[in-house]
Amino acid sequence: MNAVAVAVPNIPREDWTAHPRFRTQALLLGSHANFRRVSRYLVDQAARELHARADEVAKSFRSLARPADPSGSTESPTDNPVLRALQAHDLTLDAHLNVEEEAVIPLLLALDPAEFDRYYRSPLSMLIPAARR
Repeated sequence: MNAVAVAVPNIPREDWTAHPRFRTQALLLGSHANFRRVSRYLVDQAARELHARADEVAKSFRSLARPADPSGSTESPTDNPVLRALQAHDLTLDAHLNVEEEAVIPLLLALDPAEFDRYYRSPLSMLIPAARR
């Protein structure tokens, strides 16, 4: 495999939206915003559902409630493995997308419109030789 060195243009994130080709060549950010929205939605919905169910269970079994824990530890009804996994996924996804955006968006903005159009319309197998297999 032949490696090609590419100089990454120095375009700080805060300047991306002012770039003349931002609206047409930074489409990746839209899909990333959707990934982030869906991930955040899943975390929020899981937390709401767990909280609602905890209240429901507490009301239903009030007569079986134990006296307060003398050690003073109180476990949150929303502290469970599923919610923790969704929260970890959300943080990991956001970090991954930030790294990808920092690496890719400046390169996309640096392409002239014809180059970007060729890139955008090319099949994956032309862009990434390993995809030909």
